[in-house]
Amino acid sequence: MSKVHYQATINAPWEKDQPLFQQVGLVTGASQGVGKGIATALFKAGCRVYITGRNIVTLEKSAKDIMSTSSRSKGEVIPMECDAADDEATKNLFQKIFQDNNNHLNILVNNVTMNLSHTGKRNSHSAADDASDINMNLWWNRDTLEEWDVTNRVGLRSYFASSSTAAKAMIQQRRGLIVNISSFGGVRKYIGIPHGVVKTATDRMSSDMADDLAEYGVAIVSMYPGLVRTEKMLATKAGPRILKSKASETPEYTGRAIVALYLAVSKKSIQYNICIYIYIYIYI
Repeated sequence: MSKVHYQATINAPWEKDQPLFQQVGLVTGASQGVGKGIATALFKAGCRVYITGRNIVTLEKSAKDIMSTSSRSKGEVIPMECDAADDEATKNLFQKIFQDNNNHLNILVNNVTMNLSHTGKRNSHSAADDASDINMNLWWNRDTLEEWDVTNRVGLRSYFASSSTAAKAMIQQRRGLIVNISSFGGVRKYIGIPHGVVKTATDRMSSDMADDLAEYGVAIVSMYPGLVRTEKMLATKAGPRILKSKASETPEYTGRAIVALYLAVSKKSIQYNICIYIYIYIYI
């Protein structure tokens, strides 16, 4: 594993040139936040993007939002309801994508995640008792077996399942990019133990997968988004500070880095001036 100061360009003429036209992408967990931003960047570059989530109504709205961001794109956004914890649903998702695209898939972004804060089950104790709040923030009181199981199944097991299915198609094409969205929780204490373990495991999984995929022209990276101005982040008490922070990023920023990575993998990046800097963990 090596830390790479990867350069990508925020001003590249992707919307004009449509370098991902006729390319097929899948972004899981893309109804909002980072996933939606990634799908937006792929769409603007001309990609046919499949987006997944558990609520088709929300997904359809997100697809319309994304497609409204560019009138020049030759791409499209296709919402697909899929619970990442459901193996049969995941199998059906890939079957549909392969059926529609002559067994092709160029870009897979594993972004879906789940912990109990998403379901409202975490920190259900009374906030009136300060001592209780402090005690509940200790891992043996805060982190549960339920969260361990949910976080691992959705945030790690589903990444393995999707990557395995996608890799079989990509090696036939001798080209492709798999991006596993990780976080700094993989290298330091953050959110909770289940989250940290899943992200550390995601990084190791990406590294081991990359060893076997390299000879087939398929790249896989574990990517750490920075301080992203997502809907949820801006709704917190820290939202105003995040919005003003020069270190914060738009959700689309990560997506533009992924476009640049794919073009590099595809040996097309030489035509673009490179000027954005983004830290990622890359495995080669």
